[in-house]
Amino acid sequence: ILAGDYLIILKDYIGQLIPGCPYNFPVYNPNGTHIEPFNRLQSINDCHFICNIDNVGQGKFFVMIYDPLKPIRIPCQIQNLSKNRIRISFLPSKIGTYKIYIAYRNIPINGKCIYLLCK
Repeated sequence: ILAGDYLIILKDYIGQLIPGCPYNFPVYNPNGTHIEPFNRLQSINDCHFICNIDNVGQGKFFVMIYDPLKPIRIPCQIQNLSKNRIRISFLPSKIGTYKIYIAYRNIPINGKCIYLLCK
């Protein structure tokens, strides 16, 4: 099944629609998110990476970036490059390796914790 919005129509035994039909069911696949190849060593003035969210379905994309030394979230900017590509950028306050978590529809994406060294 491909991600997207699906309508389900239910009928009774004589072919009449069940009350409330049609039912709308969003189908999504958060693990369809792909991080495009990038340089893991980046300038502190331009730390960014690009995610491809093609075929994941409708939903909100979340990014959490953490300080290298303290459990503090770093603000980031999410910019739509096209319908299915998103650029995530942030301005680190210091040189270090930042831990980045990605989630789609509040579901953590398996294997999508990445490390980015900014210097």
